[in-house]
Amino acid sequence: MSADIQVELREILLKDKPEAMLAISPKGTVPVLQLPNGKVLQESLQIMQWAVRQEGLQKLKMPGALEKA
Repeated sequence: MSADIQVELREILLKDKPEAMLAISPKGTVPVLQLPNGKVLQESLQIMQWAVRQEGLQKLKMPGALEKA
């Protein structure tokens, strides 16, 4: 299923992390998502929760499925 969310995927060599990535994520872990407002999400669950909250995707959310643990 497509959510019509435009993203830029970048392949990262963890042994040679780019400075741009480290600038937004000093931990240097992946995944990392920088939102248009500058906020940075560094956990898979946070990224999935953000994606589900986008317009039109709420109907896909199952009660409790992606709630904070």
